[in-house]
Amino acid sequence: MARSVIGMYIVGFFFIFISFFTGVAGCWKRSKGNILATGLLQMLAALVDAGAMGLWHGVHYYDYQKLTDEMSYYNWPDVLKLNGITQFYYGWSYILAWIGVGMCLLTSILFLGAACCVVHEKKAEQAKNMQYLMPVYPDKRQPYGYGYAYPGPYYTHGSQYGGPYSY
Repeated sequence: MARSVIGMYIVGFFFIFISFFTGVAGCWKRSKGNILATGLLQMLAALVDAGAMGLWHGVHYYDYQKLTDEMSYYNWPDVLKLNGITQFYYGWSYILAWIGVGMCLLTSILFLGAACCVVHEKKAEQAKNMQYLMPVYPDKRQPYGYGYAYPGPYYTHGSQYGGPYSY
């Protein structure tokens, strides 16, 4: 279980690494899809990292409460179990790890909100530009070859414009 904690952190860092590139591309192109993918990848990274922290707590609980072999805390001499002799502290890296998980979750929420804002902004921009779009009416020009079916003055005999029958 302790090795799985390391593996889950590696997977979480991989998701953060991938989300960096999708985030840069999404902000550069103002793409809703890329920004949404960044938010989802960040949320997945936060969940995997929180799972790693939970698994770390599970390993700690299992080591101190459930194991009964000769190397476990349960079989230590009573002198080592006294307060002040053996102490266990959650250090600064533990606190920074939970802060990092929280910041990753906050980042995912902000990216998902940014994707919604981009969608609403594009809809508002399209609605603002709708007044400038000209309606498209059917083309009233003569279709190809329509003028040749009814010969006009251009094709009459002796026309001043000439033609196939003028001499």
